[in-house]
Amino acid sequence: MTAMLPNSQLYVQDYRYLPNLCELKTDAERCSGYPSLKYHYEKNTIYDNLKKDKKLQKTLRIINRAGMEPYFHQTGDLAGTELNGLTLFASVDEKIPNNFLDDISLFRAQTFLKSYTLNGVATIQYIVENGTSVYNTRSGDNPIFCVVRQSNYTLGGDERRDTEITINGVGRVVKEINCTNGTIIVLDNIGTAAYVNGTY
Repeated sequence: MTAMLPNSQLYVQDYRYLPNLCELKTDAERCSGYPSLKYHYEKNTIYDNLKKDKKLQKTLRIINRAGMEPYFHQTGDLAGTELNGLTLFASVDEKIPNNFLDDISLFRAQTFLKSYTLNGVATIQYIVENGTSVYNTRSGDNPIFCVVRQSNYTLGGDERRDTEITINGVGRVVKEINCTNGTIIVLDNIGTAAYVNGTY
């Protein structure tokens, strides 16, 4: 885990500023068949998939410490988010030091998670199509800086394209996990929010 300052002035590059993700599902599609969305739970949610993946158990512990299990487990209203789901950026366990978990406060756990959660569903394809961009997070104070680099090369006479996505200058995207209430984007590293409203 690498500390980073969520300050756009530190990133000297051109980027698109994307305050909201596109809605991949309309409200009507998302709501069909559910008489009460506010407390509806589904299987295969973000929380369920974190429980299943043995390499993402530390993120699960941070969610539990933050008291945000319902937030990543339920669909629908999701405490005021749009109805098309969430995107959680999570790091593999080996990149989250144990001492970060040992003394993490409730406030810091919540801030950390909100700094890596987007309103809306972002897939790898969606991120690549938007190119280098800035996304608003649930915290509001710590946007996600997403850098997309593409290079073309020839291998065995075939033209190919290599794509690398870096989040906040420290983590590369390695895979995505599709869930019923959104997406988990798995990174090979992650940064802590080093500055939150001037308190850190």
